[in-house]
Amino acid sequence: MVTMMNVKDANETDIEAFLKNYCENINKDINYESKSTFVEEFNGIQRTYMSVGTVLSFIIAVIGIMNFINTMITSVISKKHELAMLQSIGMTNKQMNEMLILEGLTYAGLTRMFVLTLGTAICYFGVSAFMGGIWFFK
Repeated sequence: MVTMMNVKDANETDIEAFLKNYCENINKDINYESKSTFVEEFNGIQRTYMSVGTVLSFIIAVIGIMNFINTMITSVISKKHELAMLQSIGMTNKQMNEMLILEGLTYAGLTRMFVLTLGTAICYFGVSAFMGGIWFFK
């Protein structure tokens, strides 16, 4: 059996204290759940989602950084003959380093632009679709 009570906000703490005392000391066979119980459970679920999201974001960031490093190393290896030819016609090591750094910054800038625009939109709509099905998420 379930009994629900509507209590004014001003009397909420008094009624909760009464029910807690009644269920713990007078009639131990009765359990009660109050608004504050649900708020605490919700905060726990929220912390869980935040922790999981943070860990997953960190893992994806590490994978992205490793992919970027791999792309740059592969680019240098595949351009080995091109770089040697450029050096033979007068390109200095400083110019070569500047060219490779500029290429890396271009890749990083394009990636950042796509993540901040398209990636943010995908994450927003994905999270909204996932959380929209759970009644207690606003």
